[in-house]
Amino acid sequence: MAAGIVVLLSLVAVGLAPLTFINKEEISELSTAFNALKREQDEMSTTVDALKRNQDDMRQLSTTVDSLKRDFDASKRRQDDLSTTVNALKHDLDKERNQTIALEPRLHEMSKKLHLCQEGDGSSYRGTVSVTKTGKTCQRWDTLVPHVHHYGPVYRIFHPSDGLKENYCRNPGREGTVGVWCYTTDPGTRWEYCDVPVCGAV
Repeated sequence: MAAGIVVLLSLVAVGLAPLTFINKEEISELSTAFNALKREQDEMSTTVDALKRNQDDMRQLSTTVDSLKRDFDASKRRQDDLSTTVNALKHDLDKERNQTIALEPRLHEMSKKLHLCQEGDGSSYRGTVSVTKTGKTCQRWDTLVPHVHHYGPVYRIFHPSDGLKENYCRNPGREGTVGVWCYTTDPGTRWEYCDVPVCGAV
């Protein structure tokens, strides 16, 4: 019986030997395949992580683009508002300019009526300028000092319309002058023209 057991064991050992060898090879191949699959899985995991990061970057980029678009839209609205304001100001300026142009003739007429300017030879001027073009003070019409003249009190009685009041610049029109003038208080200068604007030039 013992011999039979030995024989049986040897048969089993011989029969199992190839099985054990085959299993080792298969296990080695399976291990290699498993390792390859694990590497591929790791690579795929790395790729997925990279894709996730890219996706996050894309989200951030999209957020940035949206923010820039909002800023651009706000800037465009401000530009439109500014353009509207500028156009309104231009319109107001044109309106004011037109009103000024329309008022100029009336102002000219008013200046003439108020005698703020001189027309023609200046004989109609009745303003209150009393200084010559060089800054000399005018002599009063009712005095003969420092210069004697014939426009004194007697003359003024017969020619009240000449407006010879105080020491205002006038042109009584008897001297052949063109423009308002006056006798000066400077003994060395008998008379000078006055700095009164011509109507239409004011």
